[in-house]
Amino acid sequence: MYKKTGAAAAQDLAVLVNDQGMMLDDIESNITRAADRTAEAGGQLRAAERSQRGARNKMCFILLAVSVVLGVILLVSFPPH
Repeated sequence: MYKKTGAAAAQDLAVLVNDQGMMLDDIESNITRAADRTAEAGGQLRAAERSQRGARNKMCFILLAVSVVLGVILLVSFPPH
């Protein structure tokens, strides 16, 4: 069976602790990046909502204008008796 000296075991333990520290740093970095991207996405959603609201208002105005024009055309074409 393989026996390690105390120094070799300590060295192995130091490597494991270092690797785990690096993994924790990566996790922390990923969490920070995810939080930043989530905040950015919230801003983009608010901008999209404003854009959709504006487009909806334009569409309502266009439909109203077309309805008025069609109403005028119908009244001119078929005047009431």
